[in-house]
Amino acid sequence: MEIDVEVKKYFCKAGIKGVQLHGMMRVILEPLIGDVPIIGAITIFFIRRPMLDLNWTGLTNLLDIPGLNAISDTMIMDIISNFLVLPNRLTIPLASDLHTAELRSPLPRGIVRIHLLEARNLSPKDFQMGGLLSGKSDPYAILRVGTQVFTSRVINENLNPVWKEMYEVIVHEVPGQELEVELFDKDPDKDDFLGRMKLDLGEVKKAQILDKWFQLANTKSGKLHLRLEWLKLLPNTSQLEQVMKMNKEITMKTSQEPSAAILIIYLDRADELPLKKSGYQPNPMVQLSIQDLTHESKTVYSTNSPVWEEPFRFFLRNPSLYDVDIQVKDDDRQQNLGSLSIPLARILSGDQLTLDQWFQLENSGQRSRIYLKLVMRILYLDPTICAVTGSETLDLETATCGSSVDMPPRPNKTSPSEDFGTENVIRVFVLEAENLIAKDNFMGGMIRGKSDPYVVVRSGGKSVQTRVIKETLNPRWDQTFEIIVTDVPGQDIEFLLFDKDIDKDDSLGSCKVAVKKVLKQKTVDEWLPLEVVKSGRLHVKVECLSLLPEPSQLDQVLMVNNLSQSAHSEEFSTALLCVYLERASELLIQVTVYYPAKEGKLLAVMHSCRNLSVNSKELPDPYLSVVLLPDKNRATKRKTSVKKRTINPEFNEKLEWEIPLEEVAKRKLEISVKNSVSFMSRDKELLGKVIIDLSQVDLSKGLNQWYDLKGEKTSV
Repeated sequence: MEIDVEVKKYFCKAGIKGVQLHGMMRVILEPLIGDVPIIGAITIFFIRRPMLDLNWTGLTNLLDIPGLNAISDTMIMDIISNFLVLPNRLTIPLASDLHTAELRSPLPRGIVRIHLLEARNLSPKDFQMGGLLSGKSDPYAILRVGTQVFTSRVINENLNPVWKEMYEVIVHEVPGQELEVELFDKDPDKDDFLGRMKLDLGEVKKAQILDKWFQLANTKSGKLHLRLEWLKLLPNTSQLEQVMKMNKEITMKTSQEPSAAILIIYLDRADELPLKKSGYQPNPMVQLSIQDLTHESKTVYSTNSPVWEEPFRFFLRNPSLYDVDIQVKDDDRQQNLGSLSIPLARILSGDQLTLDQWFQLENSGQRSRIYLKLVMRILYLDPTICAVTGSETLDLETATCGSSVDMPPRPNKTSPSEDFGTENVIRVFVLEAENLIAKDNFMGGMIRGKSDPYVVVRSGGKSVQTRVIKETLNPRWDQTFEIIVTDVPGQDIEFLLFDKDIDKDDSLGSCKVAVKKVLKQKTVDEWLPLEVVKSGRLHVKVECLSLLPEPSQLDQVLMVNNLSQSAHSEEFSTALLCVYLERASELLIQVTVYYPAKEGKLLAVMHSCRNLSVNSKELPDPYLSVVLLPDKNRATKRKTSVKKRTINPEFNEKLEWEIPLEEVAKRKLEISVKNSVSFMSRDKELLGKVIIDLSQVDLSKGLNQWYDLKGEKTSV
């Protein structure tokens, strides 16, 4: 990229020869489509704010030019962030007629509520008597998540400030997106730096509630107390009353009212807006308001059918009150081109809390309308979840010193992901085929024979097969299968036809039906032409079954299934059961494994165990026996010291193996917890075992984790 700037008044030229961005960029190729170019769109964004490197040319000292010193890397980075840093993203459609609302503005993964509580032992920056006496500081905090930035109030003359402020941020990518908090001392001229902390928000999602002190980096002293809460997005109002009650209690304690919901408005386009009073085409822009908060769209010039394709987000304190006020105006803000008011209560009554449609504009032309997609989600925090508390989350240096993080709390309730239990059941009827090609020929192909056809139905990595129909080119199977699918874009149900042979089965062609089409139409009953063959077609019927949350129609379902059951199919299902396994064992061990490249060693820190059990009535004397598989010899074996009479031993011992990194990826770490029964006995009672597959661990970053222990081998 090259940019040239000429400042004629001062007879000089300047330019930007190169622009480089350094950061983590994510490229998403979706949806998958059944035709060239296979990928429907490309979406690009930075997970975190990247570093900017500008290569100026033409002048040795640009800042001597009046006015040019106002152009800074920060200003340019702010402009780039408004396009490419989450929640902003760049979507490039590759296929025509592609609705890009979900791609340009997908629903967040969750909302993080940040409680900025207090800090301690901050560095003093305001010195007195020429620096002879150390004074205080006037601290404030700046919090960043991507382009979302918040600034706290200033606490004057205090090294242990208490803020008790609350912020809410939108999170799209976890792990990946980070919370960064920087502390400064407020001064009349330039504010002094007091330290910073960073936290991957994936830690918050994992803990649900994280209440911890974090050590400040890049400073001599200081730590920061935060409480972070992961709010799930519910597509219904089942918990709204409970959320409002909980928020009211929080407001009474903190004087700050939390949000109960988030509303995402995707402003798509408008059609046939009125012309200007002068008769010229308008330059439309839109103002969207809820209460005293207003967002403005970009301006689209010289058209009465503008396309904006912009998302806007509103946090709602009470989603049952107020209206969304929409004003379409000319860019001079003087002429009103149309208006619309949508009660929030209307969205609450919509399917999945969503309205996706054209809206007729008021105070506009008779045919003037605007297309909007409004999605509301209730922000829910399970009140039964216990906060994960303690000191700062371990980094690798802390782990090597033998520190330990808190034992994961025993769950009072399962915490599945938002897409758990949202699968769909599709019933596939493979009925018949016509005019298949003949594969079984006689006399060297002089006499045309038949085929022995069967069908393989494949979807989502799983496949089922019909029975074989002997010697026919027009087979009839009348078989039915049931498959479970999700609403992930680009999925197909494939039908592969084969001729059964003694050696290798011959292909008779293939065809497919898009899952998205079945989910939308509910029933697809078609003759599908077979591809990559000269002739043949397949008759299939595909149904998307409705999932009912109540058993009131169970008898009717059983009766219908009995009546529609075909002779060659298995018994139809009447229900779908989804089971989420939260935790399979309470016998736990905490281990850190990593590979520091400078040392050229595999390091494993054995921290502690919890809830060990023994066959005898006496408490065990546990120790750990660790082997680097597949070899079992003196060079690969290590063990810890013995801890006396405890079921919750604390080891905090570091074990080492000198081994090349490429060799480590082929190994597994077998950790056995044993009871040292007696000094004289060679038999050691096995209390539990786990095997860690090192090929699945990013050893350059390291991994600190609790593992379930079992009596038999268990691999992770």
